[in-house]
Amino acid sequence: MSSPSARRLSMEQTHRGLDWRTVAAGNLVEGQKVLEIPGSTPIELACEKLVEYKVSSAPIYVDQSVENSGSKREYVGMFDYGDVIAYLLLVLKRLKQKSETVSGEDPQVLELMRRVGGGESIPVKLVSDLSHKNPFYSKPYDTPLLEIVRMMSGPAHRVAMMRPNGEIAGILSQSLALIWLYEHAQHSKDESLHRLLNRTLKDLGLGTTPVMSVPSDTMVVNALEVINSKKISSLAVVNPNGVMVGNISMTDVKYIVKSHHHSHLFLTCFQLVSKVRFDKGVEDGQDTYPVFDVKPESTLGYAMAKLIATKAHRVWVTDREGKPMGLVSLTDVLGVLAQYSTGRLENALSTLSLGALGHRSRLDPSYTQPLGTNDPSIRPAHARVASGPSRTYSGRGTSSEEAIDSLLWWHLVMNSPQHNRPSQMSSYFVPDGLQANSTSERVYEGRLEHKERSMQVDSPGATDADTMTLGKCICCNSRLSFPATVASFRCTVCGTINDVRTRRSRFKRSRMSDASDSMDVSSPSFGEPEPLTLRRIKELIALEDMMDGYSDSPKAVPTGTFLELEAAVKQTFGNWELLNASFSNHREVTLTEPGVDLVQVRQAYNLLIGLPVNIVRAMMTSIDILLRRPGPVLRKKEEIRFLVIILENPLLAQHNYPQESQYHHNIAKRVFGLVSCLSNQLHHYLVNWFARFDTVVFRKKVDLANAFITYRLSKALRAGKRFPDIYENDWRISSAARVMALLFAANNQTPHVPIYEFYNTMVDYVDLVADYDSWQQRSGKFAFCQYPFLISMGAKMSVMEIDAKRQMESKLKEAYFNSLIQNMRTTPILYLNIRREYLIEDSLRQLSENREDLKKLLKIGFAGEEGVDMGGLRKEWFLLLVRELFGPQYGMFTWDEDSQLCWFNPASFETSDQYYLVGQILGLAIYNSTILDIKLPLACYKKLFNIPVSLQDLEVFRPALSRGLRQLLEFDGDVEEVFCRDFVGDYEAFGEIQQVPLIPNGQNIPVTNANRVDYVERYVNFILNDSIRDQFEPFKRGFYLVCGCNALSLFRPEEIELLVRGSDEPLNLQELMAVTEYQGFHPQDYTIRHFWSILESMSDENQKRLLTFVTGSDKIPSTGTANMSFKITYAGEDCERHVALRSYVLQSDMSIPISLAAKARA
Repeated sequence: MSSPSARRLSMEQTHRGLDWRTVAAGNLVEGQKVLEIPGSTPIELACEKLVEYKVSSAPIYVDQSVENSGSKREYVGMFDYGDVIAYLLLVLKRLKQKSETVSGEDPQVLELMRRVGGGESIPVKLVSDLSHKNPFYSKPYDTPLLEIVRMMSGPAHRVAMMRPNGEIAGILSQSLALIWLYEHAQHSKDESLHRLLNRTLKDLGLGTTPVMSVPSDTMVVNALEVINSKKISSLAVVNPNGVMVGNISMTDVKYIVKSHHHSHLFLTCFQLVSKVRFDKGVEDGQDTYPVFDVKPESTLGYAMAKLIATKAHRVWVTDREGKPMGLVSLTDVLGVLAQYSTGRLENALSTLSLGALGHRSRLDPSYTQPLGTNDPSIRPAHARVASGPSRTYSGRGTSSEEAIDSLLWWHLVMNSPQHNRPSQMSSYFVPDGLQANSTSERVYEGRLEHKERSMQVDSPGATDADTMTLGKCICCNSRLSFPATVASFRCTVCGTINDVRTRRSRFKRSRMSDASDSMDVSSPSFGEPEPLTLRRIKELIALEDMMDGYSDSPKAVPTGTFLELEAAVKQTFGNWELLNASFSNHREVTLTEPGVDLVQVRQAYNLLIGLPVNIVRAMMTSIDILLRRPGPVLRKKEEIRFLVIILENPLLAQHNYPQESQYHHNIAKRVFGLVSCLSNQLHHYLVNWFARFDTVVFRKKVDLANAFITYRLSKALRAGKRFPDIYENDWRISSAARVMALLFAANNQTPHVPIYEFYNTMVDYVDLVADYDSWQQRSGKFAFCQYPFLISMGAKMSVMEIDAKRQMESKLKEAYFNSLIQNMRTTPILYLNIRREYLIEDSLRQLSENREDLKKLLKIGFAGEEGVDMGGLRKEWFLLLVRELFGPQYGMFTWDEDSQLCWFNPASFETSDQYYLVGQILGLAIYNSTILDIKLPLACYKKLFNIPVSLQDLEVFRPALSRGLRQLLEFDGDVEEVFCRDFVGDYEAFGEIQQVPLIPNGQNIPVTNANRVDYVERYVNFILNDSIRDQFEPFKRGFYLVCGCNALSLFRPEEIELLVRGSDEPLNLQELMAVTEYQGFHPQDYTIRHFWSILESMSDENQKRLLTFVTGSDKIPSTGTANMSFKITYAGEDCERHVALRSYVLQSDMSIPISLAAKARA
């Protein structure tokens, strides 16, 4: 369907000033591309068409033969997602009842069930209006708009506007009608209409519709049954505290239809909401929360703007705690407008007090289109809502969220990162025509205003006719109030001048993507400015006649003044349009191509930096000026090339002395601010561009952003500030963190650097426990836990250990109170008494019996043996258990000789209990900070985190198989003739090869050049997913039974692997000596010095053997040798009696008998 913005342009020109009630409704849909679906189309294909056209319904037609004129379309109904829901629920109901017919049932249902039972294709006409919610309404093209609005205030949600020849001119929906009416209000001089828009929902009686909600753990299929049976379009999803966490609507059925065997039907509502969030993009460092709400005190105009901006059919009315109170739908709003048109509503409102309304709102004409995005992108499962709390100010203000009369603020909200910013409302504005660096610039101070209606400005120099509106700073994202009549305003938080309307420029936009690379600079041009290119820089340098054949890397620094070049640099780097057009490679801007020749950009910077200081100063000063007033809000991908060019500036990472460092950081903070406030779509482009950088360049970008965060945190630390106050309200840190998130997303797409290069050591000095608590409580404040890639492995482990201790303490308190109240005997620890000869059976039975106590402190005892578990017995139990479970005698895992890694055995005879036990063991090891000798590949940990696995993961533990598949993909000859493969997967089951078709009848379908990619994808999926599903699912359940906490989500799969297996790095003896504790010895004793000298002379293999003897594992902790616990004890006279016991009772403790010590001294 055509874009609303295109429709509104023609409406603005044709119908401005007319009475909207008499406008022909067909004009609103002129030029619309209508999706019409033949009645014989299968329902699956019809659903795909709805998704492809991004519409929620479409008319269904059948061809009727007409005498002497061929055929004519007859429209028999509408098809929408409500019909899909009704169809799915009907089929499920019949499957459950195991009957196909019921006497007296609707013939449409009987025919539908007959076809389902026979396995026939279901034509879409058979399910059209199955939900009885969306019949086909049609009206002539010239029907007055008022009549359509009255229909839409009742059961009609869409009306087909028909031409005289019987064709559909377009579908007029409630959303499109509301958009048109909202724009009409912007240009209308009807004071009563503006008074209506400034009335609160509470005054109008809106938002009182009872809310139907479901708990977040309700299955999706049950929620859809409620939607279908109650004939509603949406249900609120609430958490146990009654706070909204999302909603389930009819349109969500598209995720169900696309799921494997409609498996999403049996998710919980919260899981589906999370799935929608994940698919829509916890991507590119951007995160928002999909609950669109208003307050009872919000105005009708505000509710309309929010409905348009979010492209929603309803907004929820919530209280201050986020609990749903009611909802306002498109039907409700159009109903109010229909009543208003008759005068009944105006007469009723005239009896109310209108003294507080003030002047009517001036809706900003620059933002007249529905500017919302497709559902805001959603945060990862471990993230928390980051929308800021409303702040109430004294005076004439209420909530800061309620001062919105135009779409400007909502456009910025829906297209900007939702991390918390300081809720600043004061601002200055700049009159038209004044430049950012003008010394004569007049700056007027606004005042704090938080009303949702228009407000008087009584600032010096402003007139009484000026009204206030709201916007967000494009750099720091602070909320700002400013007069609606001004073209620009200055942010009082970061000092950036924001242009509400585009300023005139001498540089023509038509030249922005067509920069010439062969311009004549022999005589300066005083006409239209030209973009900068590498060739032009070289030519301007040559004008100085200082050197012949000036190279890209001059050995000598020229001593001329380069006045012409200085002027060009100032002109280009001080104008965003001109800089945006510079260094063009004349290619279209796409996801893989920024349209900038980055090689030229880097060479140009190298040339300019090697020139006299006046050139460098001109460049940096101009960039600073540009970033202080960057221009209008950046919305198009072609408009952000100048940010890519500035980020290539090598001086931003140069910090030779404090003044230089501070100046470069001041520029960097503005670049990061602008980048972080871009829309989701533009972030997606940046991520793809970053992913295509070479590794050296990419690493520099990571170092730049990380160094900035370090600078901000260390500066505040030196000033003695409290850490929570440092970053919770510092827009600079949150902006840099979001830029790091973009880089991290790019690194996930194309790995350039290891994950530890994203760690920021200064973040370790933050009170991460308080940060973690704030993040868990969804406080709305910025938290580093929202960006866990910045937190080092050791810090994450500390958070996880504290979280584990808290849960252990919670279980301890629970046990204590149970013993007091219920007179129950409970223990504060989880004690397992294991018989060595029945190691697996005893472990499985006792863990199953104590499932509720798995988060208590684990202690192990071996039956018939002395010893108190101080950590050593637990470690030995883990060691023996893993050795048996992964051994060949059980056959639970297969071993690859090439990679020395194991994988789940698809032919295993063991029950799911054994795999469940392995998952529990893995979780308990993490929970109890124990390293295990488990040689599972990274793919296993990716699957635990629901991260898709691919051929690249298969290469890690099945290298020979992967090489064969790669050869098949890259083979130039006839694949079918040479490889002789069919669409079957195979695996070895106790010496025999078992074959499984990868597709129906796959054993008879050969692999050819045309289908080999599909074959490889299916084969990899078979090995990594399908063939081991029965083994992996219980393993995963066992793991999450123990480790299913939020702290786990701070880790990446690579980090969890390191946490479980430990690091393969060699032992660092110097670090080990530094952390070793001595009992009965002194570090300078001859015995100790002799011990270290012997250890130093050992090979790496023997050092690891000693490590295994002392700690039970040959791996060092994931955080390195410096974090090991190592102790050397003087055993004393009774060593012969206790040395055997101590060797496994004490953790990481090596006892030296007195006899050995005496020999060493001798």
